[in-house]
Amino acid sequence: MRAPLPSIEKVRELLTYDSETGLFHAIKRSGTRMPGDLAGTTHSAGYTAIQVAGRLCFAHRLAWFYMHGEWPTACIDHIDGDRKNNAIANLRSVDQRTNNQNKRSATYKCKVGLLGVTPLNGRFRASIGFNKHSFHLGMFDTPEEAHMAYIEKKRELHAGCTL
Repeated sequence: MRAPLPSIEKVRELLTYDSETGLFHAIKRSGTRMPGDLAGTTHSAGYTAIQVAGRLCFAHRLAWFYMHGEWPTACIDHIDGDRKNNAIANLRSVDQRTNNQNKRSATYKCKVGLLGVTPLNGRFRASIGFNKHSFHLGMFDTPEEAHMAYIEKKRELHAGCTL
């Protein structure tokens, strides 16, 4: 059975949080963690994860809890798209859709490595999805031109976009 989420008192008893750097440090010894040690490891999803009172917590959610005193009920989005930047100024509570719209990197399937760009017959197609529809934005000579068309449309359609 999964351990319950720790209380704010327990978190503050075990960890300090620097709201400017987004880093947590140990206050007390816990396992191999000594007082003053940086807390957390990189999770397979790319987020920092910290073991607190028998529960593995993502640092961005823990930072929100530390600063606001309540566990978040919505998604906690990294505004700059950097999963390691847990400074409170870089975190915002958003719905799942807005969180998805703030995507910054192309999926592993993308051959070009740029969001919204697909190579096609020696040129580059720009497209974007919105409200379960796909929009063709044009064909371009370079992947960078296609990506810029994508970014322009993304800023227009996606309220959560911070690009």
